[in-house]
Amino acid sequence: MPLLDFILNLAGLLLWLNWRFITLARRDQGPGGISLAGTIKSTASARAPRWPYLAALAALLFIRPLAYYTIGSNLGVSMSLPLGVVTIPFSPRLLARMFLFSWFSFALFVGTFYLWLTLFALLNRRVAAPDACLRLVRLHLGVLHRAPGWFQALVPGLAGAGFWVVVSYILEQVGMLPPQGSSNVRLIRALLAGAHAYLAWVAPLAGVLLLYVVNSYVYLGEAAFWSFVECTGRSTLSCLGRFRIQVGKVDLTPLLLVLVLWFLAFPGRVGRVPGGARVMLDAWTTLR
Repeated sequence: MPLLDFILNLAGLLLWLNWRFITLARRDQGPGGISLAGTIKSTASARAPRWPYLAALAALLFIRPLAYYTIGSNLGVSMSLPLGVVTIPFSPRLLARMFLFSWFSFALFVGTFYLWLTLFALLNRRVAAPDACLRLVRLHLGVLHRAPGWFQALVPGLAGAGFWVVVSYILEQVGMLPPQGSSNVRLIRALLAGAHAYLAWVAPLAGVLLLYVVNSYVYLGEAAFWSFVECTGRSTLSCLGRFRIQVGKVDLTPLLLVLVLWFLAFPGRVGRVPGGARVMLDAWTTLR
């Protein structure tokens, strides 16, 4: 069931991006008359109708809860919504809860994707001549990519805290969560949810750094993707200033940074030292 939910969320995200792309392709002419559609060699016409994508997305979000209800009830498999610091179980025997799960799960999936775009826009905000991949990142973010860097850095915290406030309120109203106690407890939990949302940046940043290391020593071509990886990797390392760890001609700084990121997202302990995610989980469980 989690795999099915992932596949359907991915399909929904692609429908959403296709709907958005047609609008962006119409607006963007690119430098020197080069259009966005021409840059990425899309086969879609800029005059293609947008409504089928949006209609298909709406149908997906309204039909898949019925599939979850049918499959989950027959197999006796519960669905769960991972919110980082807490996981909310949803019983498939109640159709109304499957609708809530479907919508929350898709919102979380799309929100995480846009947090990734925000990360890449933040790291490359000083790039004056973006490649095709970075242009797509900026275009899909809209006005957010033109926001100050400090505001982009706050986006995960604000989004994570806001999402938790909305979801927890709705789940309390339908009896899936007990009352959270005092307003101080609610505030602290919202702050912890916001802090945990920054861990959504760990996977894409670590992945880009690993690809950056590979691309630094192995020629993989001149595709726009590798140009994006190179640009993002250099921008990330520039945040460290002159700090470098080298063995001969081999720069180990990216690998060290990947290890740091892994430890920040680690939900367990290394010896007696808890990982970053473990600290947040422990703080969450102590709240009453």
